[in-house]
Amino acid sequence: MKILLLEDEYMLLTSIKSFLLQKNHSVDTYESGKEALEAFLFDKSRYEMFILDINTPEMSGLELLQKIREHTKDTPIIMITANIDINSIDKAYSFGCNEYLKKPFNLRELEIRMERFAKQKPQESSKIIQITNEYTFDFDTDNLLKNGESVKLTKRQNTLLKLLISNSGRIIDFERIKNYVWADEYVEDSTVRSLINRLRNAIDEDFIQGYRGIGYMVKVSPK
Repeated sequence: MKILLLEDEYMLLTSIKSFLLQKNHSVDTYESGKEALEAFLFDKSRYEMFILDINTPEMSGLELLQKIREHTKDTPIIMITANIDINSIDKAYSFGCNEYLKKPFNLRELEIRMERFAKQKPQESSKIIQITNEYTFDFDTDNLLKNGESVKLTKRQNTLLKLLISNSGRIIDFERIKNYVWADEYVEDSTVRSLINRLRNAIDEDFIQGYRGIGYMVKVSPK
């Protein structure tokens, strides 16, 4: 499941992210409500669930919740906060949140809420993104395909490619790649470059654009 996580407490942010990654979810994390909104608006169909802290910098989780609900009525939204103000809780539900978790909470409790939504989610048609004339990426199976045939990639190669395709047309910097592919492990920029080189060697077309000292980008073909 592709998840947007908004949380400005760094330790809690990393804890939730690590837990979700272990459960084979894909997670984009943000500490600023404004940055999270920009990510959502870039591709409004990308995320299958939102986990939002209420009190965040630049834009609150409640404001972000309202903005999201202007575009999608069905995507599950879980609000998390230490706030015990009943008015904030009431607003969250009136704005369209599906669940509310009060900090501190057990991560297993979060997983139980998420599993309930997953069971309720109707079966959707496959989401296949066209990269080039020959290459596509199937987000349902997380597979790179060439002319409909699966391309053999390592787990990290596949994770990196998925990140780049999910952010088509945007340069993804080294730090974001490290956090997404290696989670809490420390790696050098050279390790990222090495992974990019191996990924390029595994495909016949070089559709990964590099920006020296900044990061990488994939720009998918228009439909």
